[in-house]
Amino acid sequence: MAKGEGLDLLVFPELSLTGYLTNWMTPTVSISEGSKEMNEILEKAKGISLIFGAIIEDRGQFYNSAIFVEDGKILGIHRKVYLPTYGMFDEGRYFTRGKIFSPIESKLGRFGILICEDAWHVDAYLPLFWVSFLRTPSTSSRISFIPL
Repeated sequence: MAKGEGLDLLVFPELSLTGYLTNWMTPTVSISEGSKEMNEILEKAKGISLIFGAIIEDRGQFYNSAIFVEDGKILGIHRKVYLPTYGMFDEGRYFTRGKIFSPIESKLGRFGILICEDAWHVDAYLPLFWVSFLRTPSTSSRISFIPL
């Protein structure tokens, strides 16, 4: 549908594939770069640029990630660096923190991605100083139920 609407970039929230509160199910709902699920997303993303949130598994570690896909190819994956572990947040218990902030080159320009809490830390912006666009996917941990 987005392709037909003429969108250049479609941005989904943090952890958009799973929702925020995965807790002990984190390993079960994670995907990896070469997985069937990732390949299905890449196939559907031909002809569009998108950023989506997912739990990426890499060598037994799980990362809260934002994946930048363009024309069916992964251009970059940002792994959330600052994992909140205060109040109701316990991301450090389920995720491994990312290590770097780096720009992603796209046909639309140079992008920086910060995931939610990353945006509260000034050192996250320094490596992204020369980007054309900064995207900060975030989500709410609030659980809400819609009565049927």
